[in-house]
Amino acid sequence: MPRRNLPGYLKHKPSGQAYCLINNRFIYLGKYGSKASRLQYEEVIAEYLSNGRKLPPTRSRTEMTALEFAIAYLEYAQEYYADDPGTYNHCENAMKPLVKHYGNQPISKFGPLSLKFIRDKWIEADHSLTTIRKREGQIKNAFLWGQENELIPTDARQEFHNIPIHLPDESART
Repeated sequence: MPRRNLPGYLKHKPSGQAYCLINNRFIYLGKYGSKASRLQYEEVIAEYLSNGRKLPPTRSRTEMTALEFAIAYLEYAQEYYADDPGTYNHCENAMKPLVKHYGNQPISKFGPLSLKFIRDKWIEADHSLTTIRKREGQIKNAFLWGQENELIPTDARQEFHNIPIHLPDESART
């Protein structure tokens, strides 16, 4: 009988989180190298093997946290924008406030008011209008990607698409 490999215990370098990829689903385990994350990994693998190398649907897709969503999107973006590090940098910078302010909340709770809150933080930090627009666009693109990959509800991106960009006194800023 051929030997089958088990999903690996992996490290997401930007966040320091341990994860494994099973059936195209990211399972986040906690801080990489910690005893708790190793135990969580063992539990996930045991559940995976006992269920015929599949994970039972224990969580709905809408319960993915903002942190899990951001990590999954950044892994995709790192490969997609491999030849364009500037755009990937915008992706990372766009995801930082999402994780900082909404990291442990379900991504389904992130709506237009949340995006406006993040935009206001960028305005307060005196970022240029071009930078703000690029980062806001990256968040919208992330939600489109999440919708296409069935990680978020299909109506979530439509909510963002309808948000106009109203920034204060555009003529006074450069």
